[in-house]
Amino acid sequence: MGENILEPFEIFENVVIPPGEYNFMRYRLEAGFAAKRRLNGQASWWFGSFYEGTLDEFRLELNWNPSSLLGFEFSGRRNQGRLPFGDFNQTLAGMRVRFNVTSDLQLNSYLQYDTESRVLGVNARIHWIFSPLGDVFLVFNHNTFNDPTDRWVLQNEQILLKIRYNFRL
Repeated sequence: MGENILEPFEIFENVVIPPGEYNFMRYRLEAGFAAKRRLNGQASWWFGSFYEGTLDEFRLELNWNPSSLLGFEFSGRRNQGRLPFGDFNQTLAGMRVRFNVTSDLQLNSYLQYDTESRVLGVNARIHWIFSPLGDVFLVFNHNTFNDPTDRWVLQNEQILLKIRYNFRL
């Protein structure tokens, strides 16, 4: 796999990739449990060359489905980059909760924290299937920034309503 960079870009704070042609060779080791089990998950390690250096990416996912109505997903991801232009470490941690109120009404929420941007994001969604051809989504997004000098600062917040209906001719 390769990439031709035309302009410098910041891949991480104070780590800038200069223009040039880069080739990558990536490998993966993975282990997991069957997704049909109530408790399942997988772990993986991606490693290899990355912008004239190396990148190790560790992923861990754990899913617990105590019933067909309720499910929890926990995820973690760690990137460790060692480049001639600088080193970086990034961690993403997330949790998802899924609640199937009925076959036509679902509630989902997702929480994620990113150590590089220091942003805590929340996404909550209500999905209602009002007919075989129609859906309504009500979505709430909330992001806060972890400012070391001022604790948590609101970054953005939004509420979205989406109505989708398919017409058949």
